[in-house]
Amino acid sequence: MRVVLPLALAAMLAAGVLSPGPAQAQFGLFLGNRGTFQLTDEDWQLFRDAVVKALQPPKAGNRAEWQNPKTNMRGDVVVEKTLQKEGAPCALLRARFIRTEEQTRHLTFCRDAGGQWVIAPG
Repeated sequence: MRVVLPLALAAMLAAGVLSPGPAQAQFGLFLGNRGTFQLTDEDWQLFRDAVVKALQPPKAGNRAEWQNPKTNMRGDVVVEKTLQKEGAPCALLRARFIRTEEQTRHLTFCRDAGGQWVIAPG
């Protein structure tokens, strides 16, 4: 199943990067209307796995790649810096999504009380 998603991915993980399943359906509520990528559920899972890998442990310079040969979609995640937000450990990530063109987004993730990495609110 393919899901068409806007490119403004800055809030795409508002439902939680580690949440399995159709979280991408909720991303549209937070995204702008600047173009689209067609990402499968498998693409999203590969991206989420890369985020988790890059944040283990959260350290500037950590990088994780992902690729789905079935859809020709790939990308990477790089931890640009770590910080604290309201007492929580956070990290600013650069996420790249590449198919025929490259789209880059900057995302801030913070560890919630349950230890999960989730997108930080605006």
